[in-house]
Amino acid sequence: MVNNPRFRLFIITSAGLFFLALFSTLLFPGHQLYHGEWQHFDYLRAAARFPAPDTLAPYCWRLLPPAIIHYIPADYHISYFFLSLISLFGCAYLLYYITQLNNMPEAVSRASVIMFLSMVYVVRINLIEFAAVDPVAFFFILLAIYAAMVEAKPLFIAATILGVLSKEIALMCIPFYFTWNYRKSSIKNLLRETVLLGSPAIAVWLLLRITIQPVSTYSFWSLFHDYSLYRINCFLGKTSSLHIPAGITLPGYILATLNIYRLTLGALGPIVFLIICTWKDIRHLFGRVWPIVIIPYIQIFIAGDNERLVAAGFAGYIILAAFALSALLKNKRISIREMNIFLFSIFLVQLPLNSRIALETYASVAVQLVLGVVFAGFLFSKKPGKAKSYFKTLNNSKYHE
Repeated sequence: MVNNPRFRLFIITSAGLFFLALFSTLLFPGHQLYHGEWQHFDYLRAAARFPAPDTLAPYCWRLLPPAIIHYIPADYHISYFFLSLISLFGCAYLLYYITQLNNMPEAVSRASVIMFLSMVYVVRINLIEFAAVDPVAFFFILLAIYAAMVEAKPLFIAATILGVLSKEIALMCIPFYFTWNYRKSSIKNLLRETVLLGSPAIAVWLLLRITIQPVSTYSFWSLFHDYSLYRINCFLGKTSSLHIPAGITLPGYILATLNIYRLTLGALGPIVFLIICTWKDIRHLFGRVWPIVIIPYIQIFIAGDNERLVAAGFAGYIILAAFALSALLKNKRISIREMNIFLFSIFLVQLPLNSRIALETYASVAVQLVLGVVFAGFLFSKKPGKAKSYFKTLNNSKYHE
C-alpha cells in the first residue's frame, strides 16, 4: 500500500493540509483579529440570507458556496472551514490527474501537489480566512481545465457553470479550452465548439447580474476608472499598496518595487524561478495556457486586493512548472531527490512562521523566495540541455493528436 501512488497522494495532501491548518491563524470567532477588515463577514451574511441574495456586490453574485453552507445543519464557521478544506483537497487531486494526463512522471505529478500546497496565497490564506468562495472556485476551475484537456464537453459545461456560480474568474477557462485544444486544421470548428461550450456559463454570469441588483453602488466602469488610476500610481511609486506606518516615508522607486513584487513573486512564490530557469524549454507551451495565467491580472484593475487576485492563476503556473520539472529530469539537470528536497523545503519553511498573519503570508513567501534563488543558482550551475524528445512524446500523446 505504501508504494501505491494514490495512497502516497492521499498522505501528502492530507498531511500538508493538516499541518498548514495546525500552524496557521484560523479566523474563528474569538480570535483577536476576527473583527478586522476581512471578507468573511460578507460570505457569512450571504449564507445566512440565502436564498435571498446578499445586498452587497460582488458577493451577491457568488451564490454556490453560501448556498451549500446555508443547507448544512452546522455552525456556519465550521461548515465553511470544512468546505474550504475539502475543496483544497480536491484541487490537489485534480492537479495530480491533470499532470498525469500529459504523460508526466509520477514524481512530477506528486511535485505539482507539493507546489500547490506551498503557494501561500492559494492554500494557506484560504485556510486562514476560510469563510470564502475561492477554494470552491479553484476546484471547479481545475475541473474545467481537466475537462478541457480530455475534451469532456458535458463536464466542461457543468464545471464552468458551477465555477461562475462560485466566482466569476472561472470564465477564464473558456478561452483556455480553445488555446489548449488549438488545431490549425480545424480552427473554425474549435472556435464554434468553444463558443457553444462556454455560452451556458456566460449566460449564467449575465443572468446573475441582470436579476440580482445589489443595494450598494457597483459600477464596473467606475471601478475600472478608480482602480486603474490606483494601479498606475502604484507602478509609478506614487502610492503604496501596503500600509505604511505614519511617519515613515519611502522613496518612489522602493514603493514601485514593493507594489510590483506583490503582484508577481510575492503572490506566486518561488515556482516563478523554476519557470524562468527553463523558459527556453517550455516557452512554446505558454501559448496553450496563457488565459489562466494572464486573465487573473485583469482583476487588479477592478478590485483593490493584490496577491489573492493574481494567485487565481495558480493552475497555469503549476502546469508550466510541472512541464519544467519534467524537462529538467529528462535532461538530468536535477534528480528526483534534489527536486523533492527543494519542494519539501519551500513547503516546510512556512510552517514555523506562524502566530501572526503577516508572518504566515508576507514573511513565508519571502523566505520561500530565498530558497527559490538558491535553487535557481543551482540550476544555472548545471549545463543546460534540450527537451525536444520529451515534448515530442507529449505532443504525440492521445490527448494531443
